[in-house]
Amino acid sequence: MEMEFTSAATDVLCKVTSSDITGSVVLGNGGNGVTSGGNAVIGGVVPAARNIISGNGATGGFGNIALGLNNFGPSTIQGNYIGTDVTGNVALNNPRTGIAVGSSSNVIGGPTLGARNVISGNTVGIEIGGSTTGSVASNVVQGNYIGLSQAGRGLPNSSDGIRISALNIPPVGNNTIGGTAAGAGNVIAFNGGRGVMVFSGTGNSIRGNSISSNAGLGIDLFPIGVTPNDPGDADTGANNLQNFPLLTAVIPNGGATTIQGILNSAPNTTYAIDFYSNSACDPSGNGEGERFVGSATVTTAGDGNASINSTVPAALAPGIVVTATATDPIGNTSEFSPCRLVGAVIAFSQSNYSVSESAGFTTVAVNRTGDTSTTATVDYATSDGGVSLLPCSTANGMASSRCDFTPALGTLRFAAGETSKTVIILINQDSYVEGPETFNVALVNPTGGAVLGSPSTTAVTIIDDPTEPPTNAIDDAANFVRQHYHDFLNREPDSSGLSFWSSQITSCGADAACIDIKRINVSAAFFLSTEFQQTGYLVERLYKTAYGDATGTSTFSTPHTLPVPIVRLNELLADTQQIGQGVVVGQPGWETVLENNRRAYTLDFVQRTRFLSSYSTAIAPTQFVDQLFAKARVAPSDADRNAAIAEFGGATNTSDVAARARALRDVVENTILIQQEFNRAFVLMEYFGYLRRNLNDPPDNGSYSGYDFWLTK
Repeated sequence: MEMEFTSAATDVLCKVTSSDITGSVVLGNGGNGVTSGGNAVIGGVVPAARNIISGNGATGGFGNIALGLNNFGPSTIQGNYIGTDVTGNVALNNPRTGIAVGSSSNVIGGPTLGARNVISGNTVGIEIGGSTTGSVASNVVQGNYIGLSQAGRGLPNSSDGIRISALNIPPVGNNTIGGTAAGAGNVIAFNGGRGVMVFSGTGNSIRGNSISSNAGLGIDLFPIGVTPNDPGDADTGANNLQNFPLLTAVIPNGGATTIQGILNSAPNTTYAIDFYSNSACDPSGNGEGERFVGSATVTTAGDGNASINSTVPAALAPGIVVTATATDPIGNTSEFSPCRLVGAVIAFSQSNYSVSESAGFTTVAVNRTGDTSTTATVDYATSDGGVSLLPCSTANGMASSRCDFTPALGTLRFAAGETSKTVIILINQDSYVEGPETFNVALVNPTGGAVLGSPSTTAVTIIDDPTEPPTNAIDDAANFVRQHYHDFLNREPDSSGLSFWSSQITSCGADAACIDIKRINVSAAFFLSTEFQQTGYLVERLYKTAYGDATGTSTFSTPHTLPVPIVRLNELLADTQQIGQGVVVGQPGWETVLENNRRAYTLDFVQRTRFLSSYSTAIAPTQFVDQLFAKARVAPSDADRNAAIAEFGGATNTSDVAARARALRDVVENTILIQQEFNRAFVLMEYFGYLRRNLNDPPDNGSYSGYDFWLTK
């Protein structure tokens, strides 16, 4: 049975079917199932008003419902099953469009549940426009299932979910597909073509829908396929080929998510940016929009650019994909943006570790999940809860950084694609019966769009040896040497190095005097070693050159002030561990590793806030170099001074970061400075290495008298 309404009066159509009495066997018409000239209400918001309109158009016509025969006025289509059986879950034979719209101001669906039409199992779900010559504008399509069954499962239309046609004269325009209000969005999924295909016309607003799992793009503005953005968005065509946003970071933010990016479009214009989450990215790389999660407005500047930095009230987990659209003031909605994964989450691989006291070291793993496509960093640091101030013999379940382990501080740097890093923590041997002792390692300050996950703190438990030696553990030659590797080189010994230096001591046999001399020589050898001179001593000189000396007070002989090294224990530890990463002198390629580390470290150093606050990038190279030599208390030769200045290649300022780093190293490696600072660095390392404290820490309690005494000797 085909129904046709042609009058200008409002007609109400209920219970029209194109099937047998069971609603499951097709008895469709060869032409349209329903043809309306306007002012018709087809269906309604209660189940009793529902129509099952399916299986029509086998030999002609436009589809199951055709609106716009005489264009008398708008029609309303609500609550119907169009293309399915009576259950809304089975497709019937539907050779043409579900709803063909050839007039203006029609309403298909609505924001309430009862207004939903199920438009599935057709060729095109809804086609707005076509071969008519009248105006086709201001139609509203909201709240429908298009390509899904009534139960929400896939029941695809074989082609596009919604098509805005290119055949109409004048072009179709100003139609509303969905909306950001509650219930306004359509669910457009599983269709054999695009979710929404706009062939022509402008002002077609496509917002707030759930669009996913379609064979083609979620939103496609003709020409078919992803249409690249153009600078300033000057091109024209379907929806003016509105440029889509480019998302740069999606960052979990507690119970919300911060989304950052940029839109380049027409200058000095305000745009609505809609954000969507997706379980996966569309194969095209420009995603669909499975779940609408929020909106923001941005206004482009005169260059057409606008920054996007919006927090949406949705807690999106790592691995979720986010996309966005842009809609201009007259309703032109873009295609979906390229996908961006929810930002990386960085966390320890487990919440606790254990290690034997005699193991020498332990390794903790840090994992990055989510968006790993960009670089990211995170700082790490060990903590003993302040028990390092207690005697090493204290047995309270807490490990001391002065006695039981070497503090580990630094930054993990994830390259694009890297998902895992490790932190090595050195464990020290002692002779005390202590039982298990625990310290913590924490992650802080993630960058690159990453956030901290759980656990961001891990506990490391040192398992006490079953028995302890009757004398000081350091009396053992191997343990003595291992401790020097920890204190001076911040690493576990390589087997050949451990064997060589241990044998220097054990060669004395039981000769106590010989052993004492050898132990002193071995200790001095670590300070004098190439590895320490190019790592720890380099760091000491670098702080001296950058920031000069601190001023301390001493009561040695008489009360007075004196210049003292400005670098602190944790600064030297962190920076030495950074320079020494992967360096084992004598192994193949160690020189290259060391040089690369020194370059990277110095480049990082000159970009730290403290350095930038001390040396403006606007100063001239001569001023920069002279200040460095003055801080180092070195009167350079003309050749040395000119070489450092020449690093800037004739520039009038010092904004070149790489040149700053090179000039700083030129001064740091000045032979006069190396000679002048040698004794100070030696005494400093006795405190940092052997005593594990700053020069003025307790028991010196703010005084530098002890340092003054030993430096004088």
